[in-house]
Amino acid sequence: MAKTVRPKKRPAPANEIELKLRVASLAPTRRALRQAGATFLHTVVQTDHYVDTDDGKLRTGDVGVRVRLTRVIRSTSPVDNRPLLTWKGPARPDATFKSRPEVQTRLDDPAVIDHVLSAAGLTPTVTVEKRRESWRLGPCTVELDTLPHVGTFVEIEGPDETAIEKIRRQLHIQGEPTRDHYVTLTLNAQNTKNRSVKASPVCVVEDSDPTKRPHVELVTAIPALPKRKTDSHKGDFGHVLVVAGSTGLAGACSLCANGALRGGAGLVTFATPANVQPTVAALAPCAMSIPLAVDEHNTLTPASVRQIMWARATVLAVGPGLGVGAPQQRLVQACMEQSAKPLVLDADGLNNLAALADWPTRRRCPIILTPHPGEFARLTRTTLPRRSEAKTETHDTQSNRIEHAIAAVKEWQTSGRPNASERERHDPPLVLVLKGAATVVTDGRRLYVNRTGNPGLATGGSGDVLTGLTAALLAQGMTPFDAAVLATHTHGLAADLAVNDVGDVALLATDVLDYIGKALRSEKKSNL
Repeated sequence: MAKTVRPKKRPAPANEIELKLRVASLAPTRRALRQAGATFLHTVVQTDHYVDTDDGKLRTGDVGVRVRLTRVIRSTSPVDNRPLLTWKGPARPDATFKSRPEVQTRLDDPAVIDHVLSAAGLTPTVTVEKRRESWRLGPCTVELDTLPHVGTFVEIEGPDETAIEKIRRQLHIQGEPTRDHYVTLTLNAQNTKNRSVKASPVCVVEDSDPTKRPHVELVTAIPALPKRKTDSHKGDFGHVLVVAGSTGLAGACSLCANGALRGGAGLVTFATPANVQPTVAALAPCAMSIPLAVDEHNTLTPASVRQIMWARATVLAVGPGLGVGAPQQRLVQACMEQSAKPLVLDADGLNNLAALADWPTRRRCPIILTPHPGEFARLTRTTLPRRSEAKTETHDTQSNRIEHAIAAVKEWQTSGRPNASERERHDPPLVLVLKGAATVVTDGRRLYVNRTGNPGLATGGSGDVLTGLTAALLAQGMTPFDAAVLATHTHGLAADLAVNDVGDVALLATDVLDYIGKALRSEKKSNL
């Protein structure tokens, strides 16, 4: 008789037991982990694509199926970053901490996962992206998570509730426990802001009146600089002229110049008032200098404008620490009206620009504007009279950053111009970098929302570094939009790398400078 072959009993799914707490800041927990002798494992960016049936049966039944893609920022040992397919069963209602069955496996080809899920009738529903810093303490893993627009969380995962509670007490974590999944928290946050969730990497952002503006492409791919040839010389990588600094603000000029050097510009020259030039020269020894003409009160004279216009350079970076006044406004206007050199405007460059109510019609060169919300509000109050009734203040900008950024760029591109749509296609590019958490980059047709960076960047001088870095990438031949995207991403990544060593409280702009090289190298490896 033939033997009856009985199917092997499948092992029961492992139980995931975790405690999740919403915290105001991750810094106290990070310090406590170091003091407790915890082992740092890695920092990664995780992009989780969740799928469900058309009628949402999985989410209704508290079941989750996701595909996780991982990008490594820093690690003490190799990280398996192959796509991870995970199934999570319903949470146990009787457990104090969140406990649920979990099964997961890694696959080499994301296309295989997509095909299988699609064949099973599962389609993408929501994407959750987070920056995760992982530590090991005793039998538990402690995760420090940052979710843009949602908040910061500490997750403790362990073998049982007793071990988890012991770690929580040891680290003195003060936070609000939540059993909500990150999908629920993300949807709640986005619904609060009236934002729809898109699962695909390219989507459209529609204006409130879609008849007025075309759809905007959401860009997620990070552009890369081309590999340098072995016989390259400094002339191959552009010449940045930094126009910045004033009495008491020499540091802004030096940070911008050094940011351009760290960003790979072949040559960097800084132009600053003659009385400030020796100080900046000591702080930026690898850059050349132009002492700008000043009068007996150390105020820029009209001759300084000619010095800038006659200087050799391929890109202009104007504004950090420049000061505000009629001489500076003349200088900014001259830089904007020339057509040969792309222009990056930041800080006082933007404040002086705001004094020129008709500047959009004067612009002749490609331009990248890098305002923080306050500077952006001043620019829009000055140049967008149709929006003046809405009083675009800083808090208004922050509540609807993407929509404000796209609308401003479109109006600047068409303001006061006959046949505006036709002119827009032929005018030099205008790119806006609206800084802050989740910095927005847009040229009116494309949109990039940055996911790198941390609260440590809220320190004087970090924006000056970004200005120099952006100009350096422009000087090396990148388009204004691509240069702005790569600079914003790299600047935030450098801060992420630095904060692991010094913490977000002690982070300085000079620390960001020191890590730009590692950030560029890390991004280069991820593009190979």
